[in-house]
Amino acid sequence: CIGGFVSSPIWSKNNFDYYDSRSKIFSEACARLREYYGLQEPCLVTKCYESSDKKFTNHDVCIFIVGDELRITVNLKHGFSRPEHDLGCYAFKAEEILLSEKQGEQYLMAELKVDNMEFLLGHRAKRFIERNFLETKAMIIK
Repeated sequence: CIGGFVSSPIWSKNNFDYYDSRSKIFSEACARLREYYGLQEPCLVTKCYESSDKKFTNHDVCIFIVGDELRITVNLKHGFSRPEHDLGCYAFKAEEILLSEKQGEQYLMAELKVDNMEFLLGHRAKRFIERNFLETKAMIIK
């Protein structure tokens, strides 16, 4: 018991280094996908509670803008290690998107619909999409 208490500062330091190294490895493993999908700032990492594409359900996703498209993909910002965790990437034009709020059982969510595709995202996604994508596109059109 005393040995565990005395070694706890060392364990915490080693444990921190492990997670820091692991995070760096995951981030580097996704470098090609970030480039391929065009991941850039501004970018929001949020929860996808539910989606028509079941691969996205209960995953953290990245939402970002490339040119005139809003893109949604797996959380490439923090990375992952196994290729099968790549969920693909959806790209939508501003005029295709229907964006609203939806009250879930526990959380207020952003509901993103395009034709028969739907994503129920963390509530912050609604403001991010409005501010960084829809309002920007409206200013360009005017």
